[in-house]
Amino acid sequence: MIGRGQRGVLKSTVPTHSWAAWPSFLTGVDSADHGVYDILETVPGTHKQYRVTYRSIKERTFVEDLAAAGKKGLYVDVPLMFPPPEIDATIVAGGVLPKGRQYTQPADLPDTLEKNGVPWQINGMSWTTYHNKPEPYLDEAFELTGKRIRAAEWLMDNTDWNLMASVWVSVDRTQHALSNYVGPDHPDYAKNKDSPLAARVHDIYKQLDDAIGSFVSRTREDDITLFIRTTVRPVERPYWTRSMIAIACSFDLPSPARVRPRLAASPNTSP
Repeated sequence: MIGRGQRGVLKSTVPTHSWAAWPSFLTGVDSADHGVYDILETVPGTHKQYRVTYRSIKERTFVEDLAAAGKKGLYVDVPLMFPPPEIDATIVAGGVLPKGRQYTQPADLPDTLEKNGVPWQINGMSWTTYHNKPEPYLDEAFELTGKRIRAAEWLMDNTDWNLMASVWVSVDRTQHALSNYVGPDHPDYAKNKDSPLAARVHDIYKQLDDAIGSFVSRTREDDITLFIRTTVRPVERPYWTRSMIAIACSFDLPSPARVRPRLAASPNTSP
């Protein structure tokens, strides 16, 4: 991928945090235009605050533009896509989701995934739930991410799509909580880096690398494939860090998911 691709550094949004950045990813404009500045928004004239949602975005998103152009989108675990827009697309909303509410488009998609042996589990990997309990946290992160990867692979293989976007959050949660095991600039890194727990933290990154290879194998050679990552601090090995977005698009084929041949992709692909 490196040999036939390009690499660049993107500037972040202002303010530089996830809840301003995800709407910018979806719209291509800054907070001043899309209207989302933080994880909470205040009801005008009151002190009431609520979590921001897809409806908080005041600018048109590219997912709506693609649907309007008759192109099929597949969006897996993308934050701020709850509630899912009512468009002709396949959507599994990401981020922290309220239980008992529709988080997919179509609405029966969770049942379809369950029937096909790739159930989707919302939420999970909470820092507060596993405070000072790194081993149980890593168990859940690895298991939950594995389920989501398998569901995303099934969706790539069994739905029509011209653009597919998938987000992995396990590396984000892990690096926030356990960077002292993999970050050379952390003061505790030297004493932690060779511990059994550090090896388990590395498994989270390796799981993502393997998934990248699997996803790339489901694209055509002429597809445009993007990997976008966000990084707060470096890790000792060339892993993808923080949240990572994989995007593949092919706008010239009517049903790319069913006609695309498999390509050879090496495991543990890293930048």
